[in-house]
Amino acid sequence: LLFSLPPARVRARFERLHRSVWRVKYVPYYPSHARLCGASFGTAEVELNVNVFPKPLKEKNPSLASSTVLVHEWRVWAREFATATRVALPETSDLPELQSLFTEIDWLVEDTVGGGNGGADVKVSWSASEKKDEPSEKPVLLRESLEGLRALWTTRLTDRVPLQYLTNLSEWRDLSLVVTRAVLIPRPETELMVDFVVDVLRETPELANKPWADLGTGSGALAIGIAKELERTVHGMGSRTSSSIETTTAAKETPSRPRVYAVDLSPAAAAVAKHNATRNGVNVEVHEGSWFEPLRAVFEGEDAAQVSASSSANKYSGTLGGVVSNPPYIPRRDMAGLQPEVGKHEPHLALCGGDGQGMDAFLPIYKGAARYLVNGGFLLLETNGGAQAVEVARRIREFEEKSDESSSISDPTTSSRDPENKSPRRVFVDVQIRKDLRGLGRFVSARKGTC
Repeated sequence: LLFSLPPARVRARFERLHRSVWRVKYVPYYPSHARLCGASFGTAEVELNVNVFPKPLKEKNPSLASSTVLVHEWRVWAREFATATRVALPETSDLPELQSLFTEIDWLVEDTVGGGNGGADVKVSWSASEKKDEPSEKPVLLRESLEGLRALWTTRLTDRVPLQYLTNLSEWRDLSLVVTRAVLIPRPETELMVDFVVDVLRETPELANKPWADLGTGSGALAIGIAKELERTVHGMGSRTSSSIETTTAAKETPSRPRVYAVDLSPAAAAVAKHNATRNGVNVEVHEGSWFEPLRAVFEGEDAAQVSASSSANKYSGTLGGVVSNPPYIPRRDMAGLQPEVGKHEPHLALCGGDGQGMDAFLPIYKGAARYLVNGGFLLLETNGGAQAVEVARRIREFEEKSDESSSISDPTTSSRDPENKSPRRVFVDVQIRKDLRGLGRFVSARKGTC
């Protein structure tokens, strides 16, 4: 995938910032949320101390003395071990291609080498692809011992643990996110969701003045990325306003900071998202719960457990400028065939979309969006692509709200038109299927229509 991304702009950003491609057979990202699948495939959900987070390798203090020659020797060993492992395993093992593994080795070295004498950075071209010459010997300080790196790389290859879990860091867009096994590793495809939001904010900047929601937030990647773009939009609107009108007391007032609500069913995942939001200095408010349930309490001022799913939400509509979600969408029947890096180590709660097409998560999301989006508000979902994306788009396009009972919303998959309802109204307009980096229709977007 690293060498087949289409536009040069996307490829350049990806190669510079993104370290989430650790396999060639790319499996998209499905943020931690939501429906617990009854069957178990591989490891159980990981129980973590939600108040303690590991320090990423590249953020540790470099204090262990070594040399560029010793680091080079370790790098040679790691490449030879990767090659031997690749040769020994059958094709069905689905181990990443050698070039992908070599790239991981270089990232690992770059994160480990912290500096030279006096703490000065030592610039060594570790990623010179086939260079065999040893670098000139220079003293360096490491964040991890070479013995520790050897154990880490052995774990990576023998247990098939994703590198991001071993270094506790995922670099996504311009963000550095702490990741643990409580959350899925953010994928490059999901970066496009933030790009789509940016396009919408250019068309309708006033949506940045409303809060947004990221359902099934996992590490918080989407919520944090969108929060940053909302702030840029609001700041830009303020700059244009102040330059085009006379300064008044009202104009001098600082607008409220844009807010994103981030929701996850897993307490451990919600804790990771909250930690990452704090690290990145954004106004992301994290809630534990299923889909819109904890937000109903926020919007309606009641305890979520006391809010009936059938209670009228009409007076609370128009709360959110946008709703985004990257829910679990892998069909249950496909879970056992996932690549070991995914199936053995990433949380199944965040992967399994249920029986059939794996679409259990989508109805509560777009049904809640119909209630809480402002008119013209933006809905954006990631799907498994292909037929699933087409079906999700169809359901959203045909989703109706009865005009004689604003709180009653019908789902085309479970109900037929009520003959006594003379004018059912379709809720969403401008329903689109958007392509991912490989040209596959993966994302579904829509706007909430006007009443």
